[in-house]
Amino acid sequence: MTGKIVRALTIALSLSLLIFSVALAKGPPSKVTISGPGLAGEVEITDPDQLLAFSFFQFENIARKIEPPPTIGEGYVVTRYAQDGTKLVAWDRVIYYPGASGEVGIVFLEGIIGSSASEFDGYWYWASRDGDTVMRKILAEQKVTTLQDKPLATLSPITPTEFALSGLTSLTVVGLVVIVRRALRQAR
Repeated sequence: MTGKIVRALTIALSLSLLIFSVALAKGPPSKVTISGPGLAGEVEITDPDQLLAFSFFQFENIARKIEPPPTIGEGYVVTRYAQDGTKLVAWDRVIYYPGASGEVGIVFLEGIIGSSASEFDGYWYWASRDGDTVMRKILAEQKVTTLQDKPLATLSPITPTEFALSGLTSLTVVGLVVIVRRALRQAR
């Protein structure tokens, strides 16, 4: 009986890790362009280290959807490009709004460019810490002052690790419930 429980828990843990790794598999874009207030035209980002922070579903913290802010200024349009054979194609677009000093910014995920869509499009999210740090660095390099007077939202963001652990915990609890229910049925 104990062997079955251990085996089932191992399978549940393995599946949850696989699901999480598939969600993050999109990786970084091949190029990013940024436009918005204080920028002289579009800024093009191709540095691989900076592109990591703009990875699909990692620049925006999809684990923490937030309510639309009551008022908001003009944001920075971030367009992510993916390699399609030999050419770069605009893949999706987000709009980044810097937070107040010490606060992480927020992101509106405009979504996939073209006729496709995802279930994450059209919602507001916290920017990831890495994404926010890189955006602020890029804007500072362009001599743009980005700080808002007030925080744009009052929730605190979670890190990708916290997101992974919460998903893993949920799957583990569900797995344990299933195992215990089966064990109770067999004991009858």
